[in-house]
Amino acid sequence: LLQKYHKGVIAMSACVAGELPQAILNHDMDEARKVIQFYVDTFGKDNYFIELQNHQLPEEAACRPTLAALAKEYGLGLVATNDFHYVRKEDAGNQTLYFHWQHFGRSQSFPVCQ
Repeated sequence: LLQKYHKGVIAMSACVAGELPQAILNHDMDEARKVIQFYVDTFGKDNYFIELQNHQLPEEAACRPTLAALAKEYGLGLVATNDFHYVRKEDAGNQTLYFHWQHFGRSQSFPVCQ
């Protein structure tokens, strides 16, 4: 789908859960380079950016230098971003529910935080 509908789309490498940071955290630089090359080939060098985030997570700190080095190696732009999951304060409960489903499974019972 990405290869079919890529025109006019700007893509970024994603948060620490994304495939590029995960490859880096798994010390798989061959995979990291494959990921970058796929997105460069799909979107073009001027439409694919490497994200740098800082949520005070050790995993982010561990992969930031390598992300920056890979951006330089491939001539890609860097973008400082932050995760954003909802707009209105009253949507926080929905985000909490989604987070728990994603990380603990939908069969778990838990109170939704407000």
